[in-house]
Amino acid sequence: MLKLTTLNVDTVILFDPRIRELIDRELRKVSLDLWDRPTEKKARKLTIEMAFVPVPETSNGVVSCDQGRMVLKVKTTTPHYATIDFPVEVTKAGMRFNADCPDSLNQHTMFGGPNGDDDE
Repeated sequence: MLKLTTLNVDTVILFDPRIRELIDRELRKVSLDLWDRPTEKKARKLTIEMAFVPVPETSNGVVSCDQGRMVLKVKTTTPHYATIDFPVEVTKAGMRFNADCPDSLNQHTMFGGPNGDDDE
């Protein structure tokens, strides 16, 4: 006997047990990112998209839709990782930075100029 189940939020995981695993895995990604970067204020997003496409049937010139196809997509969005901004000197030949002190172009080391050269 054919038993059809109504599709709703509680029954969608009955399609395939991997749907539950997929959502749980993406929730863990979000949780780990929250734990790893507690000061990052941007929201983490977990999007569950259900797409439905009709499968039309034509009978005696009448088009009807008694069936459809469903695809479930799960996507996690977390803020991009970024470093602090570092100063660079811009020239026609390219850009340069202070390798001894990347936070400052003009910071001298104890032993000389910005590139370790003695200024004497």
